[in-house]
Amino acid sequence: MNIEDPYLHINTADFEKIKGKLQLVLITVTKIETTCLHEKLSPITGSESILVYQKDIMTYYIGVFGIYIVCHVESRMGSIGVGASVLTTRLAIEHISPEAIIMIGIAFGVDDKKQRIGDVLVSEQIISYEVKKVGRLKTEYRGSKHMSSVLLINRFANIKDWKFSIGSRRLSNVIFGDILSGEVLVDNIKYRNNIIRQFPTAIGGEMEGAGLVSSAYSFNKSWILVKGICDFADGDKAKDKVKRQKLAARAAVDLCHSVFSLDSFSDLDIHAIAPIVSLPKVIDIKKVSDALFNQYSQDIEMYYIEREQDDFICNLISSEANIWVYGGSGYGKTSLVYRNLISKGIHVIDLSLCDADILSSFEYINSKLLEQVNVSDKFKPQNIMQAIDVVSSTLNRYYQGKYIVFEEMPVDENDVDFVKYIFSLMIKHVNAFPRSTVRFACTSIGNPKLVAVGVNAKIHERIRFHELCKWDEKDMLRLLNLIQQSLSFQLLSENAAELLRESNGNPRFLKRFIYHFLVYNKANSALFNISLNEFKSNF
Repeated sequence: MNIEDPYLHINTADFEKIKGKLQLVLITVTKIETTCLHEKLSPITGSESILVYQKDIMTYYIGVFGIYIVCHVESRMGSIGVGASVLTTRLAIEHISPEAIIMIGIAFGVDDKKQRIGDVLVSEQIISYEVKKVGRLKTEYRGSKHMSSVLLINRFANIKDWKFSIGSRRLSNVIFGDILSGEVLVDNIKYRNNIIRQFPTAIGGEMEGAGLVSSAYSFNKSWILVKGICDFADGDKAKDKVKRQKLAARAAVDLCHSVFSLDSFSDLDIHAIAPIVSLPKVIDIKKVSDALFNQYSQDIEMYYIEREQDDFICNLISSEANIWVYGGSGYGKTSLVYRNLISKGIHVIDLSLCDADILSSFEYINSKLLEQVNVSDKFKPQNIMQAIDVVSSTLNRYYQGKYIVFEEMPVDENDVDFVKYIFSLMIKHVNAFPRSTVRFACTSIGNPKLVAVGVNAKIHERIRFHELCKWDEKDMLRLLNLIQQSLSFQLLSENAAELLRESNGNPRFLKRFIYHFLVYNKANSALFNISLNEFKSNF
């Protein structure tokens, strides 16, 4: 998308040329919902902007969502007012004649013990709960129930590997069931609970679904409602309102984007395109760098792919083990260690090594440790073992409960002395200070176990070694999909397959190529093979 001019207005003649390709209509209601949806919209082939067409009281936004050309329209709040969802849906159907309509946005949940802000509700049925007969002695609820498209429910229920972070180590859940719809903006727990008593199968509620159903049903169109939970209609709607609504809307949009990134809707006569996506002329380099990170930090957790390796390392950390992760360059060893230490709330001390002899290196380590706690010490050790003792004493005095991390240790068969002395530091520290809670984590390309054998036969009791091998195809595909969704671009399927093949399980190769391809080639598919061959020769 052209950030300088993200929208391009078109006339009726231009609209008529592309109207036949608009098989999906997406409906939002609030400005937050629309903003979150447009973050995932890309221009159609041949344009650098989202197309805008206005007819009668309607404004249509046309772009690529996943692998489909879609038309987005914004409804007013509720179902029955002027510009509300009944009229919006009906006019969209009359103007465009889509095969399916998806309403995306925010809703309230009904159980804050089983549901969380950011979980996504997917309609199996919409219940119009306000239709009722109020008698002298009792109130009889007569709300109609309409079932969503069985095929759409099936596609959402069978999306695999979708993950959306809604907090530290917590992912959004997709919840299927009955969703209440009415004209009341509910923020009263007694009112909410009374509705739930009448409709105990309900998983949440909102205000526009009934209008969607009314018009879509009249025209025999497939439909489904997908909305993230932003509150629980319990009187606290105003608490962190914008933050919660953005999280809920982004979760719903992200789920829909994943579903419509699959070519699985031909039974509805909805056909995927082969997108060639233009990126902004002005690229958000920070966002690209964050999504393609080399060094982990907490603020880029959303771009981290959690794998089985993470559970293993977490268990080692929980057992307070010293850890040494080794394996090929670019497999994510350091990020694996840092991410799981940080997620456990453990303070990490990074000790980068200096390019010096061994004694000077340990002097440097000790000086850095003292510097971080604002302590000065001019003592100069006379030999390496004395230097190790000094470092161990400093760690015991100032660094209890912390992990000391040595990145990319130089494990080389021709130069093993430094690694042997790091082993000695670990062993001597445990022996000298058996109650110490200081722990060590190291990474290296070379196999440290080859060096460890000659140092101490019981070294495996002090350090847990873990080899990080190349990533499997499934995890590499998850990584590629996450990057494409985060940066709003889509490789041609044959280009994606070629990139995964050439990456050969190395996430660094994949990330660095994508950076090269986006920044220097503007994601131009015509340049993909040339760009990939050039990159391979220099990697």
